[in-house]
Amino acid sequence: QVEVELRLDDRLVDIVSEGFDLAFRVGEHKDSSLIARKIARNRLLILAAPQFIETYGMPKTIEELAQLPAASYASNSIRVEAIDYYDSKGERCEQKIKSVFRANDAESLLMKTLSGTTYFVAPAFIIGDEIIQGKLVPLLTDVKLMEFSAMYAVYPHRDLPVRTRLFFDVVREHLGKDKPIWENGIPNFEQMY
Repeated sequence: QVEVELRLDDRLVDIVSEGFDLAFRVGEHKDSSLIARKIARNRLLILAAPQFIETYGMPKTIEELAQLPAASYASNSIRVEAIDYYDSKGERCEQKIKSVFRANDAESLLMKTLSGTTYFVAPAFIIGDEIIQGKLVPLLTDVKLMEFSAMYAVYPHRDLPVRTRLFFDVVREHLGKDKPIWENGIPNFEQMY
């Protein structure tokens, strides 16, 4: 009983002037005129294909990894050029990476990584069953990566129309309240990163 028109966009849309009832965004929102509700965490992991490991070997440190070719996210507003992590003392660190392929679409970065030519510091929400199938291997799982921005539902009014609110509730239930659905495809993820 709900009509859905889905727009997948890498720009920050003005949901009020463009007539959207509900938006799902990754990252903290900055517009105080909108309501934002956190719906799921979004952790990071470092991934490579078995072919990449055959070519370059298994990196043992983050410094070794940084010398290898990476795929990274780049858009008009964000450019990933480093890995943010915590050292053994719990202090924030940044390791510059050698990005040889950049895109503003996570699926494109995942496809490049599956080709075996780069590694990718990936948000967990784009992972399907590639790890379970052996197409991708998590690297340096003992490194404590900084958590990536959570996923939020954003909407223009406190009183959502009933159908929109019901749709939001179904999406939230589907994604999982404590453990997001996308983490099901990452074995032992709770013990990584």
